[in-house]
Amino acid sequence: HNTIPVVLFANMDLQARQQAFSDINGTAKNVSASLNAAYDHRDISGQRLARMANQVSGWAMQIEWEKASCAGKSEKIFPFKAIMDASRLLLGKGKRDEISEADADFAAEFWDKVSHAAGWRNRALVPEHSCIEGRDSFITYHVIGLKALALWGRQVIEDGQDLDPAIERLTAQKKKMDRYANHWQGKCTDDVGRMISDKEALIAVVKYLCLITEVKPSTSLE
Repeated sequence: HNTIPVVLFANMDLQARQQAFSDINGTAKNVSASLNAAYDHRDISGQRLARMANQVSGWAMQIEWEKASCAGKSEKIFPFKAIMDASRLLLGKGKRDEISEADADFAAEFWDKVSHAAGWRNRALVPEHSCIEGRDSFITYHVIGLKALALWGRQVIEDGQDLDPAIERLTAQKKKMDRYANHWQGKCTDDVGRMISDKEALIAVVKYLCLITEVKPSTSLE
């Protein structure tokens, strides 16, 4: 890689150092998209989503800012890149569309409200909480579950329904988020409970969430 002299880095403030890191490593294959996005201060939409993510109680102190995944023994809940992508799905925004402050506030409120249904826990309030156990127990601790919740929220909006009553119906069905429940087999899990995360699986999960919450999927879902 190209490098910036250490002396130059030492004379930069934190934001400048982060921006330099992003500029140098933006196309490097061994640098995660989460870390690059978090450090790229020229991407105003990305910075707004980063602030949004920090406001969600159920993700507090558990966002993976440096790596591309949270598999294995990680006690992080989601990589920031996955949170960015899911939030754009919720908002109906493409990769290059601007995220306004109002968009970011809306997303933060949505993620906070679905936290109970998803089983996400604030480690500061529940010190014994484990993301490792969460991934083993619930589909909502996997990126496909995160994106499915986002797309489900989008279907509620496009169906012309109010989000709060729909989220209440979803929360009433929170036991159905069990990773090993029979209704997920052939949708997002195989016959032994291993996660499937392709596009077809994502759409199947969203359709099921719509079914159990009385939401009509929109044509845009496909």
